[in-house]
Order: sequence, then C-alpha cells, then structure tokens
Amino acid sequence: MFRQGFTNLMTLSGGISGSAGLTKTDSGTLIISGLTTYTGNTAVMNGTLSITSHSATTFAATSTVSIASGAVLNLPNAATATVASLVINGAVLPNGLYDASSPATTGFITGSGKIQVGEVPGYATWATTHVGGALANAYTNNDGVPNGVKYFMNAAAGFTANPSVVTAGGVNTVTWPNGGRIPFGAYGTQFVVQTSADLAIWSNILVDDSHLSNTSASVIYTLPPGADKVFVRLTVTPD
Repeated sequence: MFRQGFTNLMTLSGGISGSAGLTKTDSGTLIISGLTTYTGNTAVMNGTLSITSHSATTFAATSTVSIASGAVLNLPNAATATVASLVINGAVLPNGLYDASSPATTGFITGSGKIQVGEVPGYATWATTHVGGALANAYTNNDGVPNGVKYFMNAAAGFTANPSVVTAGGVNTVTWPNGGRIPFGAYGTQFVVQTSADLAIWSNILVDDSHLSNTSASVIYTLPPGADKVFVRLTVTPD
C-alpha cells in the first residue's frame, strides 16, 4: 500500500505500480505524472490527488476509488477510466459515467477526465432503456439525430441537438463529444465521419485524414477551406 503523508506538494514522476493500492491522507497535493499500473484501491482522504497521466487504464477495472469530503481527485486528461466502485463522501454511487460536471461528483472530481463505474452497457441495453429498443440508425425522437449518435455522445434521453458547424478564426468545424460508450480507437469500425456533396453519396473520412481529430473526448471534423457545399455526418454502428 502506498500511503501519502506530507503538507505541501509532492510529485511522483515515476508513477506507481504493483498490486497494492494508494491512500492519500494529508492536506497537500500529490501529483502523479508517470503511468499508474497499480491494481489496488485508491482513496483520497484529504487534499488533492492529481493524476496528470490519466488514461483509460489509470485505475484497475476491479478496484474502488474513494473520495472523502473536502478531498479532490484531479484528472486533467480527457480520458475515461473504468472502476468497479466509486465512493463519494461515504456514499457508493450507482453504475454510470461521472466527471467534474456530474451532480454526485461536482467538487470531488476536477479536470476533463471521466470515471466509468461498472461495465459500459452495450447499445442493446442502452436502446431498451432510452429509445424503446430501436435500431441505431433510427430517429426515435424525430430530432434529426440517429439513436447511434445519441449513444456515442451519451446524450440524455429525449431531444438531442444536432452538432452544428462552429466558425472560429475562419475555420469551420463540427464536433461530436465522445461520451465514453465507444472507445475512440473504434473509429472506422463502430463510428466514422462521412461527407457528401449531394446527401446521396457519402464517403468515409479516413482515420489519418488531416481534417479529422479523433480523441477519447471528441471527434472533430474541420471543413476544407474554400470547398464547395459539403454535408457532414457521424455514422455509428455500435456492437
């Protein structure tokens, strides 16, 4: 068990590994900048634990992450890690996806990282709950967003706004947030950006296209400058 105790600031650039866990007890800030591969539980009892190398494997999928009242877990990277249990101020949270904006974890988790508690339910389970079991290419809510795209974005049930073109500095982009249900590495198999000139013939944007940015946080397509009219969409075919 790695147990932290100090009063100001400590940085571990080498990361933590092994079968033990991590318990942070003092009021200072512990920064872990190296990779974390330990498989035990994580308890932030006081102060701030900042894992600057946060990734999908920051915590063991079988482990428990606990954050006490007044303590903070900072996850700067926009990645989603899966754990078996998340305990906030002594309360065990239900399975689901949590981050800095989630009501149950606001003030306890900071940064753009996310924690998925329990296995991510597949599309069939999600569809049964949210869209009456309809197919991924169906438009259940008549809002112009296919069910598969809602699933990809982890959108709330009901009406979902279709991502629009955003112009900044003369650059036009379309962004679909990745809600953590489909890994960004599944681009080209479970989801793909497509373009069309006439809404009839659609072409896939390849993963190495310079106009594509695909991360664990979002998939972004930048429209080519000076191009004729281009239609853009995200097609999702979840397993």
